[in-house]
Amino acid sequence: MLVCAALAACGQAKEGGQSLSSVQFDVSDGESAASDFAWSPDGTRIAVLSRLLRRVSVFDAQTGKLLGRLTDLAGGASSVGFDAAGNVVCGPLDRPGDAATIWDVDRNTMRSLPGPAGPEAGLASNMLYEFAIDQKSNRLLGVYQVPAGKGARMALALYDLSTGALLSQDGPSAMGLAMASGGSRAAFSGVTGQLDVLDTATGAIIQHIDANANSVAKVAFAPDGQIVATGSVNEGYGKDRRTGEYGELRDGDILQIWNLADGRRIAAINGPVGVIRSIDFSKDGRRIAVSDGRGIVLVADWRDTSRTPQSFVPDKPQTVVARFSPDGGRLARLLTGTATLVIENLAVTAAH
Repeated sequence: MLVCAALAACGQAKEGGQSLSSVQFDVSDGESAASDFAWSPDGTRIAVLSRLLRRVSVFDAQTGKLLGRLTDLAGGASSVGFDAAGNVVCGPLDRPGDAATIWDVDRNTMRSLPGPAGPEAGLASNMLYEFAIDQKSNRLLGVYQVPAGKGARMALALYDLSTGALLSQDGPSAMGLAMASGGSRAAFSGVTGQLDVLDTATGAIIQHIDANANSVAKVAFAPDGQIVATGSVNEGYGKDRRTGEYGELRDGDILQIWNLADGRRIAAINGPVGVIRSIDFSKDGRRIAVSDGRGIVLVADWRDTSRTPQSFVPDKPQTVVARFSPDGGRLARLLTGTATLVIENLAVTAAH
């Protein structure tokens, strides 16, 4: 088993980084409420979600220029992405029958994905609270809410983004989604620290992995679709699946990497980290970027622990989301507390 070095042992770069290898943009437009972001397929644009302000803003990735903004989104949606054509995919506008919005920024036109429960069920039963997009198949898998007794549970809905068609719905309760390239499989987590792999064509769970004692917060597929990373929290409280007793739950290895061919854990990151906030693989699948609850971002070659991982540390502790550019040459970090986007040129950074 490969075990990556702890975050505390990594070489660190100050916020703003190596001056010639990074650029920094203010993406707040006067209000600091950024929560997530996504790269466009060609790497020229970045869409930033401000969940509390219920809006999505699109910026030029080279200059930081604001290119467009969509406001008055329904409250509660936590994901943003791009389809294969470069349109922004985000939460629905405040209309009862919609699941999500597909926004053509250049034409400033919008179309909606139909809600799985139908317009008569209302917005809460139709909107996608979280989703994952596979740009190769141009499909989206999202989580929506369905009534269950006196409460509700989360279910899955699969869409073809090219046509806007709802392909399937219901199925297992899920959060923490990721889709494999090609769209035939998806990985998701629940609240128990377990990872399930779904066949999107049949809706059947084809693999189950006991990943963590605490809940799995983030899931990511490597580009080959055979490797999955799971991210958890280091401490929690609940029922221990091994003993059946309730109490404190501790995870030493809160980011783990799994080979789906045999369900074996092949790498792990341990050390002084709190909550995993984001996980992303580079285009070649060799590097992984992970951010923790303090805003530290680690970039490591998870298959070669002899290489010293890079880490990037914000000036002030805050939630940071990190994602590689589509070509793998840059790393963007969204500092949500200050609504600042820092884009690192990894080729230059590695030389320092």
